[in-house]
Amino acid sequence: MKTRARYLFFVIAVLCCRPSAFCQQHLDIAFEGPWLFYQEPAFAVDNSGAKSAALIAIAPFVLGHLPATFSTGDGFPFDPGVYCVGFDGACSLTNLLSMGSGDYPPHGLLPVNKPAGWDWRTTKSAYVLILPIPNSSSADGQYQVTLHKTFPTLQAPSQPTSHGSYALGLHLHYPKGPQTVSLFSCTGPPTAATCNSPQGGKSLTNSGTLRITIKSDESPATIDDCDYHGRRAYHTMIHLLDDSLSANGQNAFINVPTFDSCARCDPQQDMIPSDCPGVGIMTITFYPGADYVSGRLTDLVNFLKKLGFPKDQVGLSELSDQAKVLTGKSPALSQMQQLKLNLKASTDALNAMLEIKIRAHNMASTAAPRPEDLRAALEKESVLNRALDEVIYSGTSGKDCRAAEMLIQ
Repeated sequence: MKTRARYLFFVIAVLCCRPSAFCQQHLDIAFEGPWLFYQEPAFAVDNSGAKSAALIAIAPFVLGHLPATFSTGDGFPFDPGVYCVGFDGACSLTNLLSMGSGDYPPHGLLPVNKPAGWDWRTTKSAYVLILPIPNSSSADGQYQVTLHKTFPTLQAPSQPTSHGSYALGLHLHYPKGPQTVSLFSCTGPPTAATCNSPQGGKSLTNSGTLRITIKSDESPATIDDCDYHGRRAYHTMIHLLDDSLSANGQNAFINVPTFDSCARCDPQQDMIPSDCPGVGIMTITFYPGADYVSGRLTDLVNFLKKLGFPKDQVGLSELSDQAKVLTGKSPALSQMQQLKLNLKASTDALNAMLEIKIRAHNMASTAAPRPEDLRAALEKESVLNRALDEVIYSGTSGKDCRAAEMLIQ
């Protein structure tokens, strides 16, 4: 009898150590970047009137920053818009009412006030993510921040209104996590039912941590000694929430006690002197949109088909298969790496064909494919390859954004 009991216990333990529908896995969601968080008490589940609490994460599109990325290790960048972070293939919510710290120290989000009439659903030109309320939350590092009501001048310093250590990132903890996570875009007024269009090239396996990041586009060649990217992020965040600062006048500026050499070109000002250096102003670098790669790939495949290539030539079969999977979606890192390999094989085949025509002195021939058609195909592949490099860079590079994350109250 004891042997049977031990055996049964062993079987249960083994089964619950493996991912399955019967055993829950923990999941942490790590936010990094200029995010504001709001606890929505009555998010619409569907059109029947059913409501549930939800956590809303909002981030502006900030100059000098890379696009947002969604990754468990093999993820993808995504464009501004309204989305739901889906668990196991659906936009699902928990029964929890509010986000606490649990056994962790307080998260230290900077408290800011929503102005009269504010509604997160009407936020424009920003990333808006709907998530289940987590069981607990914690800070991913904290940083000293001084808040000011006014910007200093040469004649008068700015008196601080408050000073404290605030979160640079936020971790959400779900002890009953999913097997997979997805990003669903929302159509029309966002509800759990209307947020159902998957954005990535595939669902991502729960690896233990989902990272949703917006990094500063800073490199050794563009060192930001004055922390302009953090100040610009804060300025954009607070004005996204409260453009007139009617409810947040005490928190108008950060970390500018005196009008020093950094304050002169500080992006928190309404007017920046025209002779400020470009690296100080941090002019924007535009990266391809999330669906740009899939659009260029579809265009290339259609062009190769138009030239009459059979599927077993110039890698057309592999490129066609990837185009079908990625249509209207942002490819994951592994899919982009595979696409680069497929593109190289196709480019090598096209170059070989072009060289044969040149050696045969067949430049004037009208037989398909003509040399000019091959060159056009090669140019399309070159454009797509450059776009892949830029999207991969935007999703895997950058410096942490040292902007205080906020809790809207």
